[in-house]
Amino acid sequence: MNNTFGLFYRTTSRMIDSVKDYKLELEDVCHSEEEIQNSKKNIKSMFEDIYEDIRHLEKNIKSLSEDCRQLENYLSDKNTKLYIDIRDFLKELKKFDNFYLLGDVHCIGGVRA
Repeated sequence: MNNTFGLFYRTTSRMIDSVKDYKLELEDVCHSEEEIQNSKKNIKSMFEDIYEDIRHLEKNIKSLSEDCRQLENYLSDKNTKLYIDIRDFLKELKKFDNFYLLGDVHCIGGVRA
C-alpha cells in the first residue's frame, strides 16, 4: 500500500513540475494577448489531465484497499496466518536447474511464473 501512495506522490509531483516548466517556457515566448490566452488554456487542460490521472489513481488505491481488506477478512475467517519470506521462496526456486530471473518476471524453464 505504501508503494502505491509513493507512486501516487511521485507521479503527481512530476506532473506538476512538468506543468510549472511548461508555464515558465511559455512566459519566455508569449508576447501577444492571444498567445497568453492560448497558453493558459493549454495549462488548464494539462491540470485537468492531471486531475483525471489523480482520480484514476484514487480509484486504484480504493480498489487495492478493498482487496486488502477482503484478504484480511478471508484470512481471519479461516483462522489462518499468511507468512511468506520471498527470499526463502526464491532460494527454493533457484534449486531448479532451469530457473532464472528475467527483469521482474520470474521464469521456470523459460515460461513466466
